[in-house]
Amino acid sequence: MRWIALGARSRAYLPQAGREVSGHSRSGSPCSDQHRPPQSATNTRVATLRHCLLFAALLLAGCAQSPEGACKLVWRADVPIQPRDNLIFIGATFNDQPAVMVVDTGAERTTLTEAAVTRMRLRRDLQHASDTVGIGGASASYEAVLDDFAVGAFRLPVSRVRVGTFTLPEFGGVQPDGLLGADILLAFDLDIDLPAHRLTIYRARPCADARPPWTEPFASVTGVTMWRDRLIVPLSINGIDGRAVLDTGAQRSVIRPEFAARGGVTQAMLDADPKGMMRGASRDAVSFHMHAFDTVQIGTETAHGARLAVGPLPSGEMDALIGGDFLYGRHVWLSAASHQMFFTKKEP
Repeated sequence: MRWIALGARSRAYLPQAGREVSGHSRSGSPCSDQHRPPQSATNTRVATLRHCLLFAALLLAGCAQSPEGACKLVWRADVPIQPRDNLIFIGATFNDQPAVMVVDTGAERTTLTEAAVTRMRLRRDLQHASDTVGIGGASASYEAVLDDFAVGAFRLPVSRVRVGTFTLPEFGGVQPDGLLGADILLAFDLDIDLPAHRLTIYRARPCADARPPWTEPFASVTGVTMWRDRLIVPLSINGIDGRAVLDTGAQRSVIRPEFAARGGVTQAMLDADPKGMMRGASRDAVSFHMHAFDTVQIGTETAHGARLAVGPLPSGEMDALIGGDFLYGRHVWLSAASHQMFFTKKEP
């Protein structure tokens, strides 16, 4: 069984209210009016406020005033990464305790497993319970309180992370302790060099004409937006346009069946395709079919005959997700601040 989508959408609830707290609006702000909870929802309002304060603190870390101007490329950190099984693993510390995290732009919030929280003896806060929604359904979660947090040697002002009740399997001998989510990652511009096993973190640049500092040729993606803390990337299958979550925490890209149908893929075609099982940030697995699409286009790159998983995604999670099978072997630039994505051709 493949771990297709590690990325998860978090929902915080008032008891007996069922009101959802969202992340970023499409403009990229996690604190926009359209996502504010009702004034009577005290617990929900506190959860949203904490999320906004975290995002603001990280933006201050990533976008501190510079005499060179907001569009100047400003380095923050170089962190080693370990690509394996179409996932990206990175070292972090929680209260000076080492942990291995999956780099997961598809997860709204950075999340640890219960086993990792126990091992690192982190303080639990059970008063802020929520659901974590991913492929296969929802699982319960709460929060852990931190005194100190760092990605590699890069220390960040993060005082709380989510704790998920789901488990993460071992991948090629690596046992991850959690997911490094979009709440931290997308507060910066990210230069993910998978062939060189390196993540370079830059100050976020809200500049439409900003480009990565690369000498190698690269493709660009226009029309990138933000939604619920995620980068949304335009793509087309068989000439039909759609939108996909850019999910570095998914081993495979996944096409929603309804989107595949708009591209002319019938149920009879899917029934004749190879079948498998996938699981995300929940306890249940769901089935998928591997279908060969005539064309798949992302940005200026078009693939012919690419085999992609066709399977269910959480409600409202766009038409597809773009996972590690696309990213593998590439140099990738992600910027939530400027709504940009660039990537190179795959290295053999």
